[in-house]
Amino acid sequence: MIALAEEQKKSFVLYFDMYPSIRVLPADQKGMLLGAVFEYAQSAAERDITPEEIMARYPDMSQACSMAFRFVAETIRRDTEKWKAKHKRYSEAAKVRWEKGQYAGEGGYGGRGDEKAACMRKYIDQMPKRGKQDGRNDV
Repeated sequence: MIALAEEQKKSFVLYFDMYPSIRVLPADQKGMLLGAVFEYAQSAAERDITPEEIMARYPDMSQACSMAFRFVAETIRRDTEKWKAKHKRYSEAAKVRWEKGQYAGEGGYGGRGDEKAACMRKYIDQMPKRGKQDGRNDV
């Protein structure tokens, strides 16, 4: 089982337009498809993975089920890439606001902005520290 930390993607979407490809599958293949979809969604959020890597774990998957899985996996991959870009953008924006002192008080804590500062701190702390160790200039 894969443990999800707060900074990781915790969900994925199944779209209604996927259903016609899934509806025609027998119940056992639908179950196999659901398991493969969950495995792919979790793995794709953590690292680059191909649908074939997941399908190899399901040797009894029919051709129709494999085709449906590829359609669903491509949608999950696309959505995950969008999520990663958005998550990075939001994290970087929060860090910039923090460093500019837009959250009340010294170092971002204190004053009327305590609640906002406290809830954003966990995301800011997760960001890699930039500096000489990675060859980039400090922000």
